[in-house]
Amino acid sequence: MQLTVFVILFLLIMPLITGHPVIIIFFHLLLLNALLVSLSASDRLPRLRWVLVACWLIGMFLYFKGTLFPGSGPFHLDLWLGASFYLLFLLGCIVAILIYVFKSPRITLDTIFAAVVAYFFLSISFAILFTMLFSSNPNYFNLSAPETLHQFRLLTGEMIYFSLITIVGVGYGDILPLLPFSRMLAAVEAVVGHFYMAVLIGWLVGMFIAQALEARSEPRAPASQDPPEN
Repeated sequence: MQLTVFVILFLLIMPLITGHPVIIIFFHLLLLNALLVSLSASDRLPRLRWVLVACWLIGMFLYFKGTLFPGSGPFHLDLWLGASFYLLFLLGCIVAILIYVFKSPRITLDTIFAAVVAYFFLSISFAILFTMLFSSNPNYFNLSAPETLHQFRLLTGEMIYFSLITIVGVGYGDILPLLPFSRMLAAVEAVVGHFYMAVLIGWLVGMFIAQALEARSEPRAPASQDPPEN
């Protein structure tokens, strides 16, 4: 549940400090929190745990290398490579969390919140993918191509916003995919998001309510009474 609250706080605070370096610290704290939760959820999958740690470390190294030491080439090359490892990391976290959800013997609030976290991670994963596409070809969306690191951070925030409104099916129309692949990718995210909420979250909530009603309907054993004293 704490990771769900952390993700929501990150999404609410991000627009206020997008251009500030503090958002970088906040984002990597979110990834670290996701790593710790996913490691605890994947205790029976040692290979997945190593993959998560490796992707997190490599992605963080490439990101800070591209931020602090951009070199003579395109500054976003290391950021693009780092984003690809962050994408693999988030997908691994989603797998670990969903395995925990489906293997839980009973549906609890923690199980439902775990599924909600995976839903947010799915949206952020699509946002990273949209950012990578736009960085490779600015014609994918009706946005200006980032030329500085500050603009790249703003672009990441815009793509997270676009991904969130796409996965819930709102779509205000302020950001538009222009090329066929970006349009189809946005459509796939919308379909997956609706399927996730209607089927998975709906099933979990239904099972949670059914278990609660079953627990209430079970007859309780009568309390034992001591024999009266003579």
